[in-house]
Amino acid sequence: MRHVIKPHRELGDIDIAAIKIDPRSRDDIPAILLGLQHLYCDRELRARLFALLEEHLAPHAGHDLGRPGMALWQILVMGVLMQGPNCDHDRLCRFVNHHDVVRRFSGLADIWDRRRYSYQSVVDNVSLLTPELLAKVGQLVVESGHKVSNKKAWRLVARAL
Repeated sequence: MRHVIKPHRELGDIDIAAIKIDPRSRDDIPAILLGLQHLYCDRELRARLFALLEEHLAPHAGHDLGRPGMALWQILVMGVLMQGPNCDHDRLCRFVNHHDVVRRFSGLADIWDRRRYSYQSVVDNVSLLTPELLAKVGQLVVESGHKVSNKKAWRLVARAL
């Protein structure tokens, strides 16, 4: 049983759209989180993304039976964080358990929330994201980026080169 996003909100949960990220940071993690925040805030893109994830990750899973699994959004956040800085499962496990902004993105209430993801849970769930699936997610992001960007400005830059 997999949910798209955590099925219920808890005291202390912050909406992903409201999470403050330093846009001037030169680290790679805030840039990745800004991209994920854009994915989450664009309703049409989010619906297409979750349809793609459900199709590949849980095609035959019933949402009313079975042990609750990690939400699709949490799996995506972890998979993107693993790919972005090219980190291993140990570093990813440290991110999702100890980095306060990453914890908020993955649905844990705040730094005082004692829940932790086990190493094996991280490995098992992130391994569901195949390179082909991540390429399809990347294509959705690129298409969204073209809509958001000013195409005329890019054409002028391209002609100048």
